[in-house]
Amino acid sequence: MPRSRKPEGIKITNDMLSKAVELVESDEEELYERLGLSFALWEKLQDPNLGVPLEKEAPSPPYEFADEPLTTGERLFKIEFMRAFTEELTKKGEAYFKGFRRKLFQKICVEKEACKWRKEILGDSKSLLCELIPLVGIALGFTVPAIAITIAILIVKWGIIKFCKCPTS
Repeated sequence: MPRSRKPEGIKITNDMLSKAVELVESDEEELYERLGLSFALWEKLQDPNLGVPLEKEAPSPPYEFADEPLTTGERLFKIEFMRAFTEELTKKGEAYFKGFRRKLFQKICVEKEACKWRKEILGDSKSLLCELIPLVGIALGFTVPAIAITIAILIVKWGIIKFCKCPTS
């Protein structure tokens, strides 16, 4: 039977855990967007060209234009660009989560028998996150807190009973 503890192998502070508990109330699409962004940043950190100064990749505009107000067209373009970017991150995050479900199910539901966990843990987001975050990290081989935490939050949001297809009796 699992006992509440801090996640092993993943450095997580009490503040991070408290924020994770707050995020359980977030919209599922927002969580998929966060997951997509976390993976995008993680992939960028894996880039061997990371040592290249950013200004060589994308020079910043001249400073004299930086303080000028945007025209209506520029504002609309910026809004549309951000909407499309957010949609893309959300789709990627959802695809990553769906791609990992089989591994997560095996680790959490089969190996750790989550359907048998005490009701006190299943009803307490913080305790449940403390159980899930290290399992997510182990199942997927990640030590990146943002990714493991976001995936654990999505599982909490779904509900362990639903995620693991536990019998209702």
